[in-house]
Amino acid sequence: MTEIYLVRHGQASMGQDNYDVLSALGEQQAQWLADYFDEHEMQFDQLYCGTLQRQIKTIEPVFRTLAAKSASLASPQQLPAFNEFDFMQIIREFLKHNPEYHRDSPTAKYWFRLLKLSMNAWGNNALPYSPETEQWTDFVNRVKAGLSTCTENDPKRVLVVSSGGVIACAVGIVLGLESQQIVQLNLQIQNASITRLFKGREGWSLHSFNALPHMSCASRADKITYA
Repeated sequence: MTEIYLVRHGQASMGQDNYDVLSALGEQQAQWLADYFDEHEMQFDQLYCGTLQRQIKTIEPVFRTLAAKSASLASPQQLPAFNEFDFMQIIREFLKHNPEYHRDSPTAKYWFRLLKLSMNAWGNNALPYSPETEQWTDFVNRVKAGLSTCTENDPKRVLVVSSGGVIACAVGIVLGLESQQIVQLNLQIQNASITRLFKGREGWSLHSFNALPHMSCASRADKITYA
């Protein structure tokens, strides 16, 4: 049986020129995650992440901390299969065909609603085909391929640092969910949260979703983020 820990990256830089950079709080969330694994003497057979900087920078303190006690732990493998889908491209495509949703002065509430509408249209194949936009079925298939890769040779426990869309999709694959349900899960996933899956002889199962044991104290309650 293989146990997979799926971790969403720490808080990125929403509203900045480059979203794909951890904020100072995102770096702290990643370190708290590393400390939690260390304190609980967690051992992983392999570490994986996508190729995005926010994913790489989240797994780095985890690797440094765990490798200090386990010289045999290999460096994280970077797999494009665990990259987030291009949500800005999907929003652009949605607005191109639904200009009535455009706002010159967007608010946070507006962005959340627009993202949900755009992803639902994408997942329902309601956006006209564009070669620049990854298709929903292709996204689901690459997440399946990523899960397959990290369960090869039946490792006991694996850590994957990825993004909300990938994690929600993985849960959807395990539970047989429709795209709209996967989108809803995606919008709930917190930064640096842990989702645990198991793969055994009878297939996949979900153990826990979107947990923050390393931030479940009063002093860190205001440090929980979603973007």
